[in-house]
Amino acid sequence: MRVDVQAFQERGYAIVSGLFSAEETAAYRQHYMDMRKGRHPGDSSGVDTGSDDPLKKYPRLIHMHRWDPISLDWMLDQRLAAVFRELIGKEPLIHVPPPRSRQSRRPLEGIRPPTGV
Repeated sequence: MRVDVQAFQERGYAIVSGLFSAEETAAYRQHYMDMRKGRHPGDSSGVDTGSDDPLKKYPRLIHMHRWDPISLDWMLDQRLAAVFRELIGKEPLIHVPPPRSRQSRRPLEGIRPPTGV
């Protein structure tokens, strides 16, 4: 795995080939495509599979780490943390607001705090 820090600084994004295996990537893709078929917390419009508008056909999912264990595990994956450390030169901060705080309107039931990140 190679992280091109200079390209990140110049373009504002990084492509890290090989960070996840082909099998992991396929599993994540399928998980999120399957997830999008239903309604979830934060959905305001649902899905219109017949629409030509990608935002209606594939509306965004929000705060998935709060209710989807796979999303939470991905967010806390140490491989991502290692890339972030290399890109920004320090330990990444994952901000999960406390339950019922001004930034959070729903309790974070069942969410474990980040460890080692």
